[in-house]
Amino acid sequence: MDEILVVDADPAALTQHADELLADGHDVNVAETSAGARAKLPAARTLILGQLSSTAESLTLLRALRSGEIPHADPTMPVITIGAERDHELQRLREHSAHDEVNRIQWPWHVGNLVTALIPGAILWFGFDRQLDGILASVGGFALGEVELLTQPTRLTIDHSPPVSGGARAFLSSRGGLVTYVLVW
Repeated sequence: MDEILVVDADPAALTQHADELLADGHDVNVAETSAGARAKLPAARTLILGQLSSTAESLTLLRALRSGEIPHADPTMPVITIGAERDHELQRLREHSAHDEVNRIQWPWHVGNLVTALIPGAILWFGFDRQLDGILASVGGFALGEVELLTQPTRLTIDHSPPVSGGARAFLSSRGGLVTYVLVW
């Protein structure tokens, strides 16, 4: 099986990730520093990059790998970065984004739903002199449209867009101000 290199400055997180991968039958190697990771990267086929002493150090290691600066290391190897930050600004921006996403389905969408529901009812009522069918069609269509509007997922929680070229796909989760992220590069 291919070797997975787990890099994290936090010994507890490093041990936890390595133990989980070993339990699943993977060959695992670990490093607590950027220098240790650079030495072990040539033997790795996948890199799991946690937090080093700083985010800048983690990104420098990733850039060095992708640019081919690390001898004998595969610059195209899969990289998964993981971490958790107590970043209240990031949390605030995430909540603001969720609020904006919910607000985008406000009154214009509901008005459009009402108009769309009234048209078939009006056709049945006035065109075919079927008042009850017109009322039922309008009310039923409007109710169904409202259920669809209120239960549609937002881009923040379910994002099926492709990652940007050279970028990453991010998965965010937060509880109590702790923002957990996983980036797949």
